[in-house]
Amino acid sequence: MRDPQLVTTNKFRFCSRRLMAPFACLLLLLSFNVSADQLTEIVQLAQKGATELALQQLNARQPNPLDNPEAWLRWERQRIALYQQVKQWQALITRIDEQKDFIDLAYQEWFSAQQAEAMLELGQGKQARAIIRKLIWLRDKPIDLQALEQWRSFIIRSYLLDNKANDAHAAMLRNAQDYPSDNSESGVLLRARVLLLADRTADAAELLKQSKTRSAKILYLLAALRSAQLSAKEVVERTNKQLKNKKLATDKRLRLLAIKAEASKTEDDALNYVSATEAYLRLTREEQLDDGLFHVNGDQLWQAYQRYGQLVGNKQQLLLGDDASWFAEASKKKKQTLRQRSLYAVLARESRNPETRLKANELLINSLGKQESGIEVIRHLYLKSQHKDIPALARYTLLEQALKESDIALASQLMQGLQQAPTGVNPAMWELRRARVFVMAGQPDDAMTVLKEIVAEKDFNDQPFLDRFMQVVFDLQTVEAHEQAYGLFEALLAKVDLPKIKRELYYWMAESRKAQKRYADAAALYLKSSESNIAPQPDLWAQSAMYQAAQALGDAGLVQDAGRLYKKLLRITKDEARRGQLQRRLQQLWLKRSKSPA
Repeated sequence: MRDPQLVTTNKFRFCSRRLMAPFACLLLLLSFNVSADQLTEIVQLAQKGATELALQQLNARQPNPLDNPEAWLRWERQRIALYQQVKQWQALITRIDEQKDFIDLAYQEWFSAQQAEAMLELGQGKQARAIIRKLIWLRDKPIDLQALEQWRSFIIRSYLLDNKANDAHAAMLRNAQDYPSDNSESGVLLRARVLLLADRTADAAELLKQSKTRSAKILYLLAALRSAQLSAKEVVERTNKQLKNKKLATDKRLRLLAIKAEASKTEDDALNYVSATEAYLRLTREEQLDDGLFHVNGDQLWQAYQRYGQLVGNKQQLLLGDDASWFAEASKKKKQTLRQRSLYAVLARESRNPETRLKANELLINSLGKQESGIEVIRHLYLKSQHKDIPALARYTLLEQALKESDIALASQLMQGLQQAPTGVNPAMWELRRARVFVMAGQPDDAMTVLKEIVAEKDFNDQPFLDRFMQVVFDLQTVEAHEQAYGLFEALLAKVDLPKIKRELYYWMAESRKAQKRYADAAALYLKSSESNIAPQPDLWAQSAMYQAAQALGDAGLVQDAGRLYKKLLRITKDEARRGQLQRRLQQLWLKRSKSPA
């Protein structure tokens, strides 16, 4: 659809329509220029990658639609572009619904089309179709032919999303009758998808054979496979050749792997089938690409593992039930990791012994954990499949990843099935992870309960563990749970002997008291942190603690004490920049004291 532009002449029309006084019109024109400059600044922020900041400033500065509707409209269209840039599709849909009363009739079609496209991105085919149908048929003015072509393609996409391949094919045929074929890459690929999903594979192959683009050549392999124009073996060979290209875009690599998996399964080539399926799942968390042609998921990988594992087992004359022989065979060729994982998968799914199934699952998880992006495969196998029991090690491994990604909902879900540390995992480290999940889930009291139990039971002479423990307490401070953090630091004081650690604890205790605006208490703790028996003169740590103490004393209204500390620091500080900072602090104190009532 032709993108409507707001030009300067529209401002004059607006003035005349509303019969505004000349002075008011002048103010409007000036405000338009100011708001345009501000909008340009916001667009530049987004172009530099600060899209959230750009949206925040847009919220603060956007003109009022009642005071300046045309300027508001320009800003609103830019807001939609920002939502599209960061893929906030639901926010876009909601915003247009909320602001529709302020959108001029001349621009409602454009906003509706953006809303429909966002629905398509969210997989809401039926909802998008309802909007587009209104745009096409419920209208009382001529339609823009370019817009109509785009809207009809939306209709086709919506049918594909709803798995209505025949309806998509019928819509495509009607479109072809009314308009010349769209020979652009996107147009050819869309028609080919429709034909493939409508099981017109030979027609799809003929269409794609004529195109020279890489995407079309890749999709041709699928059409040729399904229409038997190429043998499965030949398709595997061609996909392998293209997969060697290290610069291949991820979406194209995924399509090639999915085609290779399908061809290998057709050929009953178990090794290539498991290899392609596992490689696909390493690259994405999605079970299918956005075109709906491929469905590669965790259940397929379990099947691929089992098929290949059973072939290996038959070749080695292994009997189901003889678990020890299967484990022994898996340990023979350790470099052939796919073979090894497939044997483990057979035991994990088919052994009658619960202990064997658990051990096989754990070995499978450990093997995947050593592979690049193996965590994604673990996710598919245990979270996105029909596999009934999620082993503790899988939960733990996925929990670690969820915490790194701040996926609190998933972390909490995974934690529910883990009452004790998994086999081979340090129990104390496991409790730290539990505590961290509680912190991130907004349950600081639960986190403190876990951490206090660790303090009561654990020896803190292990520096790496102490550092990990402290990090969780720092997380409590980050979420403003300062009383809980203070209590934990205080409990640690009785558990550690090193003076250096005690100094640090006093410092972080002071930080919590300062955040609680208990400045006098904070100052006393900072001063305790500055104490040292190691050197006659205050070291850098002590100087930092003294500086913080002076600030806290000033905030507490104890100006003379703060001044004495700043002067002491001046006497021992050689760095000119720091001396200048201390002198400015002293001047600020005197100004503060001179303004105070006598």
